[in-house]
Amino acid sequence: MFPNYEYAELLDFTTAWNTLSGTLQGITSPLQQHQLIKELSKKKPSFKHVLERVPLISDKELTPEQLKTHIAFVQDLSKPLVRMYEVLLQNNKNGITVNTYPSSITSITNVITEFNNNFQEKPSKFKKLNPKTQLLELDLQAIIPHFEKVNQSKELREEFLEVLGVQYSEDALNSKDYQDLINNKFPDDALYYIYDYLKQIQPYLAKRPDIDLSKPFTLIGKDLLDKNKQLLVKGQKQRRDFLINIELDNSYKFNSDNATNANGDSVWQIQDWNYITSTFSDLNNSTLYPDYQSLITQPHLSRFNIETNPIMRSNLYLNSLFDLNPNSENFGKRRINPNTKEPVQISAINYNGLKITSTETASVGLVTTALPKSDKFLQDLNSLLVSGIKEHIRYGDKSSSYGTLFKNFVTSNSFLPFHINTFSSPFVSNGEFSLPAKVLQYFKDIIINELVTIHNSKNHKNILHYSNKADNWQVFDGIKGFDELLTSFKESMD
Repeated sequence: MFPNYEYAELLDFTTAWNTLSGTLQGITSPLQQHQLIKELSKKKPSFKHVLERVPLISDKELTPEQLKTHIAFVQDLSKPLVRMYEVLLQNNKNGITVNTYPSSITSITNVITEFNNNFQEKPSKFKKLNPKTQLLELDLQAIIPHFEKVNQSKELREEFLEVLGVQYSEDALNSKDYQDLINNKFPDDALYYIYDYLKQIQPYLAKRPDIDLSKPFTLIGKDLLDKNKQLLVKGQKQRRDFLINIELDNSYKFNSDNATNANGDSVWQIQDWNYITSTFSDLNNSTLYPDYQSLITQPHLSRFNIETNPIMRSNLYLNSLFDLNPNSENFGKRRINPNTKEPVQISAINYNGLKITSTETASVGLVTTALPKSDKFLQDLNSLLVSGIKEHIRYGDKSSSYGTLFKNFVTSNSFLPFHINTFSSPFVSNGEFSLPAKVLQYFKDIIINELVTIHNSKNHKNILHYSNKADNWQVFDGIKGFDELLTSFKESMD
């Protein structure tokens, strides 16, 4: 209507804010932020107005008020998103399975509503109209035989998603997560478990009018109970939420700042900057630190120098991000994720807890701070060797639990140098505890680097302290191979 005038395009505030904060999360450099907004504006021209209102400090001298506003903008939009994860242990007819999932995001409710509405939009041969409610419902008689091999066919998987009402945004459809889903690349096949859930509830339909087939994404998250509240069919809430998280993780249409922990409490996932989040931001920043040498020349990151701090040679974080093999022609270079072709990243997470489900009982959830030793060991071992997540040691704060998500490691096909199946056979023989040789060597390398770091210490008191305490490293008591190592080290220091 007004061709001679320019005006700012009006945007949905929530979507615009989510887009901006999602783009800038974890980036504290004003120059980098400015460049990212500039790149964003090429895809979404309306964000050009943000560039005009957030001038570069180097462009001109800012007034104190402008500088204060600029700093607030950088700090607020750079705050890191620390995703919450939990371990799900399932005891079912196929045995015990252990998987790690992102915790349910509060905005999942909004996505469920949208997908349920999508389901009602158009008829299909896999839907039937309920004459009483005039709502479309899943036709399980048509669905069950047609999608029997949903775990084997990409076309069936895409069709099954459409039947359920899943309509991902363009950003989500272009994501690696979606490609891995439809090509069945995830170790836990969410689509097949959801299909199996529908197959299991089918025999109960005739006698259970309370089963609502008009809202598929609400239905598949529910347990089916009998009149005595005993479990008949276990709901697939965790796997349903996994499908939803593909949208939430890869687009900015919905807010993903709140999550629900294992106790059912809502937790804010945007964190203030602290030692862990700021360190991870630096380690991941391939723009400021394109290689290992550029990283360790920074005074506040010199602790990662493997020459002055040998324990870092065995550090999981550094070995995930950089090639630290001194004999490699790529020594010091950042590792590249073969799927994304981008530098490997590690993520700080909030390791929420352990959720235990069974085909015979209701779910039980405990946060990590409340887990007994046996459950904690089960969580740690499986989450690290299967999902690449390691919880950090808590020194004082007992209310939160930071961890690290390793998206890649030194080997191409696993998160660690050995697979969890390494522990499938007993390693106690004649009363003697003996780790598999590959595992023993891995831990030996770590201990040797730790001992060398101690030996290089300039504080003589520290050397004496560790020398005197060497025999008391109880975690290695009775493990064949470690006693000789620690004894020889103690003698060399004496």
